[in-house]
Amino acid sequence: MSNHSALMQPASFNNSDASTYMGVSPSSLEKSRETGLLLGVKSLRYRRAGKRVIYLKSDCDRWLEELPSFMNTAEEFAQSSLNKAAANDC
Repeated sequence: MSNHSALMQPASFNNSDASTYMGVSPSSLEKSRETGLLLGVKSLRYRRAGKRVIYLKSDCDRWLEELPSFMNTAEEFAQSSLNKAAANDC
C-alpha cells in the first residue's frame, strides 16, 4: 500500500461502513449500543454527533485486535474447553 492510499483511509465510519469494515451486520452493531456486547464480547466505543453515530477506525481496529485469535480449530476448541471448565468451577 502506498503512503498516498494510506492517507486516504477514513478516520471514522457511520454504522453501515463500520459494520462492513468489521464484518458484522449493521443490526448487530446497532444492538451492541444497547446491550454493550458485540458477538458475545464487550462492544466497541462509539460517538454521537447530533443523531449521527460515529465509530472511529482506531476503535474498530482495537476491538478487532482484542478478539481471540487461533492458529487452527484444535487450538480454538482447546481454549473454548478451558473457558467452559473455568466457568463451571465458579
